[in-house]
Amino acid sequence: MCIRDRLWLHFPRVIEGSAEHPDVVIHIYQRAARDKLVNLQILAISILFKLLGNFVAERSPYALPIYKSLTFALVENYQRPLLRELMLSNFKATFSHCNSIPVNILLDPLIRQIVDSEDVLASLGLPEFEFFACVAQHPKLSPGNGVQLLDILAKFYIHVQTFCGCTFRSFFAISSRFKSTDDFYDFVSQLVQYTLEIYCENAEK
Repeated sequence: MCIRDRLWLHFPRVIEGSAEHPDVVIHIYQRAARDKLVNLQILAISILFKLLGNFVAERSPYALPIYKSLTFALVENYQRPLLRELMLSNFKATFSHCNSIPVNILLDPLIRQIVDSEDVLASLGLPEFEFFACVAQHPKLSPGNGVQLLDILAKFYIHVQTFCGCTFRSFFAISSRFKSTDDFYDFVSQLVQYTLEIYCENAEK
């Protein structure tokens, strides 16, 4: 498997010379990333990230299918801390070096996964907040995704109050970027209402 990725990186024409070869190679990595053996999963995921970084830099058409494969793998393995931390760390590194990559492809399903978790706040840890801090600065972050992240960050800050520094930095960075948008005004209005409801509930106890 490692031979294929090196071959593709250093001699792309060998792999891309046939329309079928790239799809076959990507499929092999996709299957390995879903294997029962964790070591094989980690190897396949690491190779896919290496290919993604190179292909995004070269604007290769194969960057998108690899990006989508890794996104699917993260969502599928979100409840597995080892793989989740590995992938969030790699996505953070990729986004940090690739300003043109559309982050919404990952954020849309990832945010849904976080929000749909049985205990949203308990599912978040340092890897998530480091990733959020990176995304908060990314040029391709949209107001819609930005406000969704603000909602997660605000509720975590209100209820949990750990990682306060990292949470606040990301919250401030996103707010500063989108403070003039309608999405942000709607969010602030809902946040004020939510905070008042929490205050009233606590006051009645």
